[in-house]
Amino acid sequence: MTRSNRISLVLATCALAAFAAARPAAAATPEQIDAAIKKGVAYLYKQQNSHGNWERVQVAPGGNAGADLGQWGGRTALCTYALLAAGEKPLDPRIVKATEWLRGAAITGHYAIGMRANVWLNLPDTPANKIALNKDSRLLKTGISLSPKAKNRGFYDYQPGGNRVDLSCSQYGVLGAWAVSQRLEPMPRDYWAVIEQAWQKVQQPDGGWNYDGAPDARHPVDIQMTAAGVATLFITQEFLHADAGIEGTKGNVTDPRITKGLERIAAFFPGLLAKPDMYSMYGIERVGVASGYKYIGNIDWFEQGGDLLVKRQAAAGHWGSEIDSCFALLFLSRGRAPVMMNKLQYNITEKDAKGVEGNWNQRPRDVANATRWVERKVERTLNWQIVNLNFATIRDLHDSSMLYVSGNQSLSFTDKEKAMLKQYVEEGGLIIGNADVGKNDFAKSFRDLAKELFPAYEFTQLQNKGDHPLLSNQLSKMATWKRKPRIDAISNGARLLMVLIPADDFSKVLQRRDLSKEEVYYFIANAFFYSVDKQQARYKGDTHAVRKDEKKTPTTTAKIARLKYSGNWDPEPGGWQRLGAVTHNQDNLALDVKSVELGKDALDGYKIAHLTGTDRFELTDPQRDAIKKFVAAGGLLVIDACGGVGEFDAAVQSEMTKIFPSEAGQITSTLPKEFAVYAEKLEPKYRVFSLTKLGADATKFRLRGIKVADKLGVLYSSEDLSTGLVGMHVDGIVGYDPDVATELMRRVVKLKQAGKI
Repeated sequence: MTRSNRISLVLATCALAAFAAARPAAAATPEQIDAAIKKGVAYLYKQQNSHGNWERVQVAPGGNAGADLGQWGGRTALCTYALLAAGEKPLDPRIVKATEWLRGAAITGHYAIGMRANVWLNLPDTPANKIALNKDSRLLKTGISLSPKAKNRGFYDYQPGGNRVDLSCSQYGVLGAWAVSQRLEPMPRDYWAVIEQAWQKVQQPDGGWNYDGAPDARHPVDIQMTAAGVATLFITQEFLHADAGIEGTKGNVTDPRITKGLERIAAFFPGLLAKPDMYSMYGIERVGVASGYKYIGNIDWFEQGGDLLVKRQAAAGHWGSEIDSCFALLFLSRGRAPVMMNKLQYNITEKDAKGVEGNWNQRPRDVANATRWVERKVERTLNWQIVNLNFATIRDLHDSSMLYVSGNQSLSFTDKEKAMLKQYVEEGGLIIGNADVGKNDFAKSFRDLAKELFPAYEFTQLQNKGDHPLLSNQLSKMATWKRKPRIDAISNGARLLMVLIPADDFSKVLQRRDLSKEEVYYFIANAFFYSVDKQQARYKGDTHAVRKDEKKTPTTTAKIARLKYSGNWDPEPGGWQRLGAVTHNQDNLALDVKSVELGKDALDGYKIAHLTGTDRFELTDPQRDAIKKFVAAGGLLVIDACGGVGEFDAAVQSEMTKIFPSEAGQITSTLPKEFAVYAEKLEPKYRVFSLTKLGADATKFRLRGIKVADKLGVLYSSEDLSTGLVGMHVDGIVGYDPDVATELMRRVVKLKQAGKI
């Protein structure tokens, strides 16, 4: 029997996965990927038999004969795992039927056991599921070849006691052992050491692996086994080399074998066969998720693979066989999981403008370990990701609400890189910096970077603000922590922009998985929940950011004045840029937004002027006169309290009384439900933080206004609109849900432009 025939019977086929090196002209959208997953799930359920499984025969044939070459039960394990990874509920009757069948199934094949262990990992942590996982743990411990004289030492054969070198089967045994180690006590160190030595021994000089460790014409080095080798070495790295780079002063930790393996995978991509193989697709996903790399070489592996799978899915929801469909579902489901945190790969720019790689990865598993810990807390699959500033786009940064930067050197970014980091934060992102071993060179340069990007704001010690939402309103309150590490942060008055860990070296704790310092893990979890407003984080590729559709040409332009005064007048500059893209795309309406120094620059030609801030302020008489003149000429002054907290609201009340003494009393009443902005159906949805502050008032709109000469001259919201326009869910904001805030302001602009308000 040929190698390809054997593997096809043991859960896979053996063609080469096809990817294009260039970004597709129109990659599959998150909505298309979601639809493909749902169709794939429906297809798998249709194949489930009345016994609750997917087996071809209902009695184990035994040995390496019969159904799937001794991997009886593997189909059901793989299908169940794929369904759970796709988000199916453990208590769904169909899943319950499958898992109960798996508990009693006499499974002996290592492919099948490895898949079944991953079923238990994706179920709740109940005593029954622990018992089942313990059973598979024992089978995997005893099934691997450990004899020093065995030619397949460190590998799994189809069945216990086999003596073949089979890298395909072995990778699934290792995958099962990894599942065991994530839920129970990790497999012994000696177990991982034997596996690492075995896989290293059969890696070829070109960086690749083949099916049986001895490449020839029948079994050449290929992408399937190279992906298996790289993924396996990432797993053994986790259990054998946790202290690698722990000093935090010796530069990035790299494994030359993994590096060569990744290069070999990248080399397979250009010009590969057009016919994809789902076994390889799943291997690529495992490498991408394990490594954290968004790009393998210069290829966005998930975007390319996701687009390919969406286009090749059959109308009935499958990708070939049940097994191939499971592998495709695993690629899409696991690959699109929300990215909890991006880790920044960066260069240090020298005086001659040439960059050298910075020490960004001295603790290579810090963010990976943090993500795993948070993942268990939320009981939802999360990923982490490395973004490389050499070719990352702003879209790549927005795969996550947080960007982690670590190192022990002085940071030195190019102007282009600084602009991208600034844009990321202004569009809602949060940058967290960790000074490895508390190195002041890094900490000082991080502060300098913040001062350059956001000169209006200063660092303060966040741990002294125990009532800050990040420290008091998330998974764990800082008040309960045994230790209170120093946490420096800058804020625009509404939300955090950059956070620095200057002395406590969180990366070291995370790399070692030192759970005795639980405050480090709680801080990361809190930061994540804070940055997404306790919402479910978006799937990878789904973003709040809006870009202009360059194929559309606006038919009209609205001039908007951003009013500049002595105070925090521009806390959210990204908001109007995003709204401009929204009106451009939806309404063929361009927004010409300009900063206007109030009381000095003319407001002629503007129909809307926006006044916002976060703190108490006081206008001058010329500034008040300018506002009064603008409104008298028919302009609309839109005011909102950015963030919805602070003393800005009181200052507005005072200023309106001075500017419009006869009409200011109107501002105490909300506008009627007949107000034109509410004419089209729109639910008054608020952010989570608002509910505790507003109570019953969070069930209705609270916009207020002032009419001057029987025409609306001032539209005021004491609840946030400005941060809402940025579009990012973030905690600590008293205001409207971002989608609602955006729609409210979009309607205000349209109606004023049309002369309807």
